[in-house]
Amino acid sequence: MSTPETMRAAVLDEPGAFELRDVPVPDPEPGEVLVRIRACGICGSDLEIRDHGWLQDGTEYPLIPGHEWTGEVVETGPETYHFEPGDRVADETHGGCGYCRNCKRGRYTACLNYGEREKGHKHYGFTVDGGYATYCAIRERNLHHLPEVLSFRAGTLVTTAACSLYGVERADVEAGDTVAILGPGPIGLTAVQCAKLRGAKDVVVTGTRESRLRVAREVGADHTVNVHESDPVEAVRELTDGVGPDVVIETAGVHETVSQAVEMVRPAGRVGIIGNPGEGETPISTQAIVNGDLDVYGVKAQGQNAAERVTKLMTRPEFRTDPIITHEFDFEDLHTAMDAFENREDGAVKVVVTM
Repeated sequence: MSTPETMRAAVLDEPGAFELRDVPVPDPEPGEVLVRIRACGICGSDLEIRDHGWLQDGTEYPLIPGHEWTGEVVETGPETYHFEPGDRVADETHGGCGYCRNCKRGRYTACLNYGEREKGHKHYGFTVDGGYATYCAIRERNLHHLPEVLSFRAGTLVTTAACSLYGVERADVEAGDTVAILGPGPIGLTAVQCAKLRGAKDVVVTGTRESRLRVAREVGADHTVNVHESDPVEAVRELTDGVGPDVVIETAGVHETVSQAVEMVRPAGRVGIIGNPGEGETPISTQAIVNGDLDVYGVKAQGQNAAERVTKLMTRPEFRTDPIITHEFDFEDLHTAMDAFENREDGAVKVVVTM
């Protein structure tokens, strides 16, 4: 089937100026393939980019956002070797330069050449065009084969689950650990499952919405704490014999929960911070970190090839995606879909648009 000359895309001309329109289909450059996108998940960072722009330098406008997508390869560019037309794929948004010290160590989400296209860095949906479109040209090394047992819809959680897996690994969750996860959003809900599959004995999830806490229990949480009803630090400590959990994973991206994570964890415990609170001050007790001999890890996106590994993990029957993906819209209704996600309409957790 021949590729058309134009496609539908959601284009951000500048922060605050976001519309669906027809644009040219991109041509794949050397090392790239062209993918026909089938589904794309909506992430909180998409709303931030839409309204205020991305917090790191390097974005050029107009920009097509979107970074949680799946699709089929339809065309291969020069110097491509790993994918063929018809292959089902899921994307990985971070494309490091490949040459700096961090990239060579597998820490490409912290590429030292972030935002510098001339040095090879690409952050799809953030600094270069992403997946709110009918087609996307993307480097082969930013794609992963999507197993046949995963639908295009379910595969939109690969990026989310990869962030969770990377956070769980950074915080070194071990067999038998007790783990507290702060925030029952998509990352927190996939983190529950990654922690369990890594051997965690008990997982506690804290949050503000009972509807999401119910989903947390459905996907494997052993205990949940509604922070409107109980002090989360006291409640989690009570569930862990007064000592605190071995590991705390912060996924809410709120200043208060980052502080709670440090207060809650047991002495000599580990804290992984996946959520990004953004601007403002986070009151973290350095006294607790030092006297508690704590390990505190920042977790940026899906580093160290977590996306490829979590794609395989998601094929396991106990890994649940349906309870997390609560809403589905047609791509032409993207604005409505974003409103549903932003306003948590009808208990929205993860919202997906399909092409």
